[in-house]
Amino acid sequence: MKKTSNFENGLIWFGAGVSIAEIITGTYFAPLGFKKGFMAMLVGHIIGAVLLYMAGIIGGRTEKSAMETVKMSFGQKGGLFFVLLNV
Repeated sequence: MKKTSNFENGLIWFGAGVSIAEIITGTYFAPLGFKKGFMAMLVGHIIGAVLLYMAGIIGGRTEKSAMETVKMSFGQKGGLFFVLLNV
């Protein structure tokens, strides 16, 4: 089985951060007008993508899955909360 590199894991999570769900959520910013709404969506995507990219880096360095790395930070029971959110 081929292992993914840090860069590959980062790209996977970056792609998860830039999804249709975030773009649709941006429609809630429509009252801001096009320019301010677009900037709000862009900044939100950048922040989310950076966080998910960093999560991918952690997984790549430790050779663990996303749920296993969550357990590193939040413990076994804390990880269950994120499993439920994921479902």
